[in-house]
Amino acid sequence: MSAPSDARAYLIVLLSGEAGLRSGGMVALEWRDVDLVKRQLCVERSAWKGQVASPKSGRLRHVPLTNRLGAALREGVTCGAYGCYVRVMANR
Repeated sequence: MSAPSDARAYLIVLLSGEAGLRSGGMVALEWRDVDLVKRQLCVERSAWKGQVASPKSGRLRHVPLTNRLGAALREGVTCGAYGCYVRVMANR
């Protein structure tokens, strides 16, 4: 299955459906949270109304990466002056 033309929407669907991330976890996701070697995500932050805090569960968790999600994350990373982030939101 090939990714649809809107790669950001595809990444959001995969992060939600395959990794179980909520919207706040997606927004706060940083590239350092992605481990392609161990094939897992570390979910340790959540963002809500511009504030970054611990996730709703109150603790970090590790989520396994599927092949599709790993590939979409590699395509969705962007780096700037403040580090590398996963492009989930349009303004990042």
